[in-house]
Amino acid sequence: PLVWIRRGTMGKSTKPAAAPPDTISLHRKLDPIYECVDTGQNKAALKLIGDLLKKYPTLQIARVLKGITLSRMGMEDQGMELCEEVRAEGPADDTVLNTLALFYKNVGAAQQQVEMFEQASERDPRNAEHLTLLFQAYARAYDFVKQQQCAMKLYRLTNNPKHVMWAICAMLMQADANPTALALAAGMCSKLEAKGSIADRESLLVYARVLRESGQGEKALELLEGDLGERLLPMAAERAVLCATQAAALGKSDAAGKHWRALLTHAPDDWAAMSRVLDIAMPTTRAAAAHKPQVPAGGTRMAAHSHSVGGAGFAKVSSEGFRSDDETVAELLGRVSVKDGPDRAEAIERGRTVSAEVRAAADALGGALEVGRGAYLLDAEFAWRAAQLGDPESKVGDAMMTYWRDFGHWTSCARDLRPYCDAIRRTNARAAREFSDRFVDAASAMPEPERVVGGDGAKEARRHLRRVIAAHAIASQLGRCGGSWRVTPGDRDAPFGLARPSLGRGEGRGRAAAAMELYRRSKSTFAGPDPREPTPADTAALLAMQALCAEATGHAAVAARGGGGEGVDGSLREAAMSLLAAAAVAEEGVAASPNHAELRLGLTSVYALLGAATAARDAFAPLDVKNIQMDSMIHHVLPIAEGGATPQVTFRVTRFADNLRDEARRDVPDGCVKAYENGIYTKALEFVDFHERLRASHSLAAATVARVRATLRETSCGGGVTVRETREGKGQPVYAGVPGPVMGALDAAAKACQGLLTHTSGMANARYNEDLGTNPVWHPPHHGASALAVPDWWTVTSRADLPPGCAVAVAGAHDAG
Repeated sequence: PLVWIRRGTMGKSTKPAAAPPDTISLHRKLDPIYECVDTGQNKAALKLIGDLLKKYPTLQIARVLKGITLSRMGMEDQGMELCEEVRAEGPADDTVLNTLALFYKNVGAAQQQVEMFEQASERDPRNAEHLTLLFQAYARAYDFVKQQQCAMKLYRLTNNPKHVMWAICAMLMQADANPTALALAAGMCSKLEAKGSIADRESLLVYARVLRESGQGEKALELLEGDLGERLLPMAAERAVLCATQAAALGKSDAAGKHWRALLTHAPDDWAAMSRVLDIAMPTTRAAAAHKPQVPAGGTRMAAHSHSVGGAGFAKVSSEGFRSDDETVAELLGRVSVKDGPDRAEAIERGRTVSAEVRAAADALGGALEVGRGAYLLDAEFAWRAAQLGDPESKVGDAMMTYWRDFGHWTSCARDLRPYCDAIRRTNARAAREFSDRFVDAASAMPEPERVVGGDGAKEARRHLRRVIAAHAIASQLGRCGGSWRVTPGDRDAPFGLARPSLGRGEGRGRAAAAMELYRRSKSTFAGPDPREPTPADTAALLAMQALCAEATGHAAVAARGGGGEGVDGSLREAAMSLLAAAAVAEEGVAASPNHAELRLGLTSVYALLGAATAARDAFAPLDVKNIQMDSMIHHVLPIAEGGATPQVTFRVTRFADNLRDEARRDVPDGCVKAYENGIYTKALEFVDFHERLRASHSLAAATVARVRATLRETSCGGGVTVRETREGKGQPVYAGVPGPVMGALDAAAKACQGLLTHTSGMANARYNEDLGTNPVWHPPHHGASALAVPDWWTVTSRADLPPGCAVAVAGAHDAG
């Protein structure tokens, strides 16, 4: 609020004033203006400012306040004109400077803010406060070279080591464009260490990152393992993770293993540590339960192609770029190495020893209820890796069955086993079917608990039903309900990530009926005090919907392959009826558990596929998707907005996307500046990456295009007064016969789309931040025109189409791949 910057000497002006204002009386006149501006009373503020300017027409602070008020009333151009006049006069008063900075920040005019503080610093080059404000302006403008230069000017004035760290952070952000900056940053860090100025956790982490990215990984490990690391990283678990990650990147398997084991003494349920100890024990195997790479000391910036079509998920660990050999890929994934390991039998025995040791340690600490379930799930991970080395694959099924018997009453059981279900389906579809039948048979063979009146009887009934539902969920993950687009089964020739689930005629309905019988039988057992909250019974409804949609997918594929022959209409009717049944199942589920996200997203997809855009919108709306979710989940609603819903749906959705962009433009630079001020340098670097993510966001760009298209359609249909051959008094040629409102909409569309071309290099470097993990199993991702996503789903002739000469799998005729 303006109250923070209202005190100080009033601004000076090059225009002659009628009389110099009295400071004390002027403050009394300004206080009610500040109050009106801060509380949004814009008209009252304008009146008070107008009265003040009648007496002092050249008063800079009053003119700037008028500019702020005008911008808040939607007259941004007039406000900018006033403030630019004041800036051209070269204000020297801090209150005027700070108020001008507030205006420029609110309207996103970072360059004007930079120029203003550059002028102020040139007038008084030894003013540390002005230099600090200039550094902050450079940070808001993401001008890393000038950030570095300004920070070093500050250090020469203040001799404060934090300003050197500011410069070092700016050098880290320049590294891609100027690799020599890293060597200079490493030298500066070394001098700070020699002076004893690396004295806090944040400085140490940045130092370690500089060493790592400048190719001095050995020194980075020594720093983290040494006395300085021990003193500045007091949390033993954090230090063990950082040391292990750095040792792994250097290929030091023994050192990495030592640190991962040390971490397990502090965090016995740390899955990443367990998995990486198995990486070392069984070095030629791959984990089934994938995990994100551990963040190295000081963090890491996104690679240029991170989250793009060609490089989703990769994080850059050095300034040397990417190599194609397996060793570098292993480092990027946080693995120690990919190379020939010990004898297979020896590797299996080493893995078995690790699994037994971890489990024994968990037992000694009180078991899963005390330390978590990771140590017990590790048996399944070991069995999967052992199968890669020649052990019978049936042992994987045995380990999964044991885990289900021990933890089937835990809500997480089926989700824990999903990576192994997916892995088995990819490698051996026959074994997946056998394992699926085993789980269903085991659930059917479970004896019903005795009916006992009281709390224990109800508790046992719930545990029994949890196990039964978990078994059916695991069977579904193994393919019983038709499969998922995420998994390409071993006996199908479909590109990874674009498989299409499928069940035969009547098969999906039969399995859905069994699932719904289980759902209705379980629902009352799990009823809680809040009926809106999801329950384990909802999983059964979700399985029924998946089975019905898998059958619909099969019918649609048959119709698409039919090419207009006999039976096509029948297949399409069967597909539509299966989808309608799926909608009925989902409606029953969300009626009981309206907050169940998977059911709602599934229902949204089903209604969209049926062409019921309004119903799809109504199903999606209660999820209340907004803020950063507009970047990760807008792909669920854009096909609805552009595929038949009313224009108001598009405008509402895209308004939320515009709000995210506006808030990020304002708040992300502020967060970066505050992080520098508070000495949290790693967060300042994270804010820069977050800015880059949103700057080139594919989701937000798609929302902008949807908005301008809808605006053009609405304006064209609405008509308007025809623009004359020339504008009155200006002589500017225009297209004859084009209505004025349409020309205005075209101008706005051109302006919006030009911004997209500027920010994303014509979308060639767009970041695909959509969370595809939220897509229903029957609805693969579609990176084409949103309005054509549903038609493509209906017309795909096989589980994934590969056009002739195209190496990239596509999800339909209009998919961009």
